Amino acid sequence: MADYSFSELKNTAERELRDAIREKSGDDLDDDLIHEIADSHTPVYNYNILMFAAENLSEIGLFDLDAGLVSNEHSDVNPVTVARAAIYEALREHLTNVMDNRHLEAA
Repeated sequence: MADYSFSELKNTAERELRDAIREKSGDDLDDDLIHEIADSHTPVYNYNILMFAAENLSEIGLFDLDAGLVSNEHSDVNPVTVARAAIYEALREHLTNVMDNRHLEAA
């Protein structure tokens, strides 16, 4: 059975970010790195996305309308795309905070 813990997903992504920070110079560290890691750790298959969302509604802010996860009536909005966007955004936000804290620690 798969683990649908957002805490575990964040920890895995954070370890990858910290490894990348150790390996790369300051010039190579940018938002693209955060996007790449968050995207690679966001579930892809509909079943996994929906199971993950069901287990982590509050942690990923799935129903936070202020987060911009619900788009206008002309777009293709369905539960899977909304859930995947929420997971990605929550991961991206966590990794951005990790990167910001790293810069504060270095100063």
